[in-house]
Amino acid sequence: MLLTALAPGSTTRITGVRAGADASLRLREMGMRAGTTLRLDMVAAGGARIVAVGGARLAIDHSTAALIDVAMP
Repeated sequence: MLLTALAPGSTTRITGVRAGADASLRLREMGMRAGTTLRLDMVAAGGARIVAVGGARLAIDHSTAALIDVAMP
């Protein structure tokens, strides 16, 4: 399942990231790596996802969120 299909308020685990090398590195630096638990707080205008990872809240644009695989909640 993709992060873009997750409903706001859902908590799940990242199972994989299918982005290119640069985007994957940046996501890992922000804590978005396989095995990490995240909560989708909201879907912003334009489709960006606001997620809570650890103690941080991150904004992930729609096209990048479509490359992040998550487990079924």
